[in-house]
Amino acid sequence: MKKLLKYFIVVAWFFATAHAYSQDSDQSLKIDYSVKNTSTQEAKDGAIQLSVQGGDGKYTFQWFGKGISNINTRDLNSLVKGDYLVVVKDGNGKIAALKIPVKCCN
Repeated sequence: MKKLLKYFIVVAWFFATAHAYSQDSDQSLKIDYSVKNTSTQEAKDGAIQLSVQGGDGKYTFQWFGKGISNINTRDLNSLVKGDYLVVVKDGNGKIAALKIPVKCCN
């Protein structure tokens, strides 16, 4: 229950602040991505690859989504169908955020 509550707090925080830190709010950071959708409804074979441009190049990543926690890599693999949220921050404190859907069945 405690883990579930933490997840809901993080998701609520993201949706409450995403408009303030959207990709369009800071023109110096730009997030591009490609998605590999899952092969079936239950498969864990989805993937997201990010490309970030702008800022100082010293990026940190924080991901939120179904079945993941404390993930700070640029790309994600072994994903289930669902929405994933990424917050990217550069060394100067510039922030961009993006919600990325992984859908079913390429």
